[in-house]
Amino acid sequence: VKESLLDMEHQLHGNVGGVFSSRELQVLELLRQGKTSTEIAVTLVMTERIVESHRRSMIEKGKVKNTVELMAYASALGVIKK
Repeated sequence: VKESLLDMEHQLHGNVGGVFSSRELQVLELLRQGKTSTEIAVTLVMTERIVESHRRSMIEKGKVKNTVELMAYASALGVIKK
């Protein structure tokens, strides 16, 4: 899983113009896969609080209201696949 996340980061980081950090991109990909904050925390070896912090940061950067809108925004940027 971590290798595919790193691959995604390398492929997409340039496409988002630096909107999201590499760690945020990893969280975003796992959200796309339907993972919970707990599962993301375990996968990325971080606390749930940090996962939620990354989610909030991305919501603020995207100027969206919630995670659903964040996913639509990221999809429009080409950061995630539908």
